[in-house]
Amino acid sequence: MAYSNSFGEATRRTVLKATAGALGVAAVSGTAAASDGEYDPYQPETIGKSSDNVSNAGYHSMGAIGSESTAGRPENPHYGGITEVRVHGDYAFVGLFSSRDETDGRGVAIVDISDYNRAETEADLDQAEMTVLSFFGNQNPGTAIMDVKVSADGNYLFLGTQPITALFGELTTSTDSDADSTSGTNTGGVVAVDVTDKGNPTIAGTFDAFTTGIHNLFHHRIGGNDYVFACKDIEYAGDAGMYVFEFHRDTGLLELVNRWTVPEEPNTDAAPFPFFYCHDVEVQDDPKTGTPTAYLSYWDAGLQVLDVSDPTSITRIGRFEMRQAHFATPAPDLVDGKRVCIASHEEPSGDYDDGMEEKSNPKSTGTVFLVDADGIYEDPSVTTDLPLLDDWTWQNATTIEGVDDIEFTDFALSPHNSTVEKHVDPRSGAVEFYVHQAHYHGGLRYLNIDTGDWSLVETGWSRPQYDVPEASMMEGLNATSPNIWGPM
Repeated sequence: MAYSNSFGEATRRTVLKATAGALGVAAVSGTAAASDGEYDPYQPETIGKSSDNVSNAGYHSMGAIGSESTAGRPENPHYGGITEVRVHGDYAFVGLFSSRDETDGRGVAIVDISDYNRAETEADLDQAEMTVLSFFGNQNPGTAIMDVKVSADGNYLFLGTQPITALFGELTTSTDSDADSTSGTNTGGVVAVDVTDKGNPTIAGTFDAFTTGIHNLFHHRIGGNDYVFACKDIEYAGDAGMYVFEFHRDTGLLELVNRWTVPEEPNTDAAPFPFFYCHDVEVQDDPKTGTPTAYLSYWDAGLQVLDVSDPTSITRIGRFEMRQAHFATPAPDLVDGKRVCIASHEEPSGDYDDGMEEKSNPKSTGTVFLVDADGIYEDPSVTTDLPLLDDWTWQNATTIEGVDDIEFTDFALSPHNSTVEKHVDPRSGAVEFYVHQAHYHGGLRYLNIDTGDWSLVETGWSRPQYDVPEASMMEGLNATSPNIWGPM
C-alpha cells in the first residue's frame, strides 16, 4: 500500500480504513479444517496467505483499556462479539455485540487511532499503535449493540440495540457498575451517547419501545437539526419500518417525527422468511443536488432511495429490485460524472435460496451490486427503477469447476457492510473509487469501480487471523476467523 518512501494523505486514509477493519476480527477465532486438496469454501484461494496486494497494518484485541502492545494482544481478548466500526478523525468507535465474563458489561469501545493518521513512512506505520481510551457500558444486559453511528462533529454516538444476546446464550447477569438500566430485557431501541470526553462517555438519551429492537440506524444533520433514521427490522405487529427521530442536544430527547414503510404488500409466497425486512439505512447529501437522500435496504422489497430533505414528509424517488437487500451505500462523490451506489446480499447459508424465484447468482456466497442511481432526481414525482451496472460474487458454484454447491451455514461466507472510498494518487492526482467490502470469513475484499466498462474488479483482499482463546469466541452466530462485520 505504501508509495516508495512516504505516505500521502490519500494513502494514510487507505491504511486507516484497513486498520479499522482489523478491529472487527478482534474477538473472533476458530479455523476451518484442512481440505486435503479438495475444494474447501472456507479456504479457497487463500491457503497460507493472509492478504493479497494490501498490508495488515495493526491489531487490537479490545482486551482492555490501553495500547495494542499493553492491552490488545490476542491472548488478552474481548470476550464476546464485535459489530460495527465507525471512524471520525482520530477516533474509532467499535460496537460490542456481546460482552461476558471476563469482560462483562461493555457496549462500545472508543479507540485512539491518531498514530496511524500521522504515519508518514513505513517506519512510522510499523511503530503506530491503536489505544483503547474507554468503554461505554451496555445499558441493558439483555440487548446487543447492533449498530454504531457518530455525529458529523464527533461529539455523539447513536446506538441501535436489540434483545438478541439472550437468543444466542450471551445474556449476562450484570452490567457496568456505573450504568443504570434504562430498558427492559425484551425491548430495544436507540441510545444517544455524549462522547465529547472520549475517556468518559455518558448517556445522553434513549428511546426503547421496540420489541425486536432497532437493527441499524444513521445520523444526519438536516436544516441545522440532528436526525436519527432507525430501522425497526422484522414485521412483528405492524410496526416495522424506518423510524425518524429528531435528537435535541440540550435535553437528550429523541423525538419521534415520522415512520416510513414500503407501500407494496409483501408477497409471502415469493421468498423465504423474512420477506420485507427493514434492515439498514445510510443518508448522504446528494453529490448532484445537495438533497439529503436515504438509501434504505429493505430485504426482498429491494433497495429504496428516499428524499428525506423534510424528515416529516419522505418521498420515494428510486428503487432497485433485488432479493436480500441487506446493505447499501452511495459513493461519496460522482464517479466519472455518474451517481452510483453499492448494494449487497446477506447470505445466511449455502442453501438459503432453495425454492426462491428470480434470485441473482444462486448457489453462491452472496452478491455485491453496482447500481446506477443517476436518474433518481430527474423526475422527483415518480419512483425511478435503477439499472444494474455490474455485480460481483466471491464464490459461485456455477463458475467453479467440479463444484455443485457452496456449503456454509450461519452467514459465515456472506458479504456484510461496505464503504465506497475515493482514492487519490498523491503523485499524479488520479482519482479512483474502491469498494471496501466486509465479507465475514472472506475478510476484507477491495473492488475497483472500473468506469471503462462500469465493472467491479477485485484488486486485493485481507483475511488476518489471530490466535485468541477459544473461550472468548462469539457464541450463537459463528466462530470462523476472521469474521469481518464492516470496514471503515
